[in-house]
Amino acid sequence: MPRSLLDENISRRFNGMINDRPDFLSWWHESCGGEGERLFLLDFRDGAWNLPWELLVARLEEQRREYVSIARASSDSIPESPSISDESLRVLIVRGGDQLRRGGPRLDLDKEISLIQETWERGLEQSVQERIDRPRVCVAERDALETCLGEYKPHVLWFSGHGRNRNGVELMLADGRWMSAADFAKLLKRSMPFPQYAVFWLATRERLGEAGTR
Repeated sequence: MPRSLLDENISRRFNGMINDRPDFLSWWHESCGGEGERLFLLDFRDGAWNLPWELLVARLEEQRREYVSIARASSDSIPESPSISDESLRVLIVRGGDQLRRGGPRLDLDKEISLIQETWERGLEQSVQERIDRPRVCVAERDALETCLGEYKPHVLWFSGHGRNRNGVELMLADGRWMSAADFAKLLKRSMPFPQYAVFWLATRERLGEAGTR
C-alpha cells in the first residue's frame, strides 16, 4: 500500500478507476449512509490488496467520515486464542532513519508520530484511554532500542522509517546504519516477552517480500 494516501497521483489514479464503476460507488454510499458506525474488514487476494481502498472514506460526506472505518485482514488463521490481561496496553513507536542519502528527501516521521499520539489523546474514549498507555517513542539506535525494549516491554511495537530488501529485509536505524530483520528479532528475543503485535511502516523503492512498499 502506498505510504501517503494524500499523494495526488495515487488519489487521481484510484478515483479514476472507481469512477468507472458506478454500481460499486452506489453500493458504497448506500452502505455508509444513515446513522451509526460502519466497519469494513477487507480481505483481498492478488493485486487488490495494494490498492488504496482507504481513499473511499474521503468520498463520503464530511459528517459521515469519522463514523466509517476500513481495516485490512488476512485470510490466514491465527492459532493464538484471546487472552485477558490486567495490564494496560503498552505501545512503543520506534523512530527509524528518515533519509536514504545525504541531501535527499526526508520522511516526515515526526508528523506520523504526532498523529498516533493525537489519536490517543483525542480519538479514544476515556474508558479506552485508561486501558492503553500513552504511546512512547524510542529512537532506533541499537543501544537505545535494546534499553527501551528491555525496560518498557511493549505489547505493540510500531517501527516507522526506511527499509530495503537486499539479501534479506533490513531496517534503517536513526544514525543511517542498517539492521537486518534477523538482528532486530534477536533484540526482541532478549527483551522477552515478545510484543503481541508489530507494525513495520517502511518506505522503500524495492519490494519487501509479499508486504510490498509502504
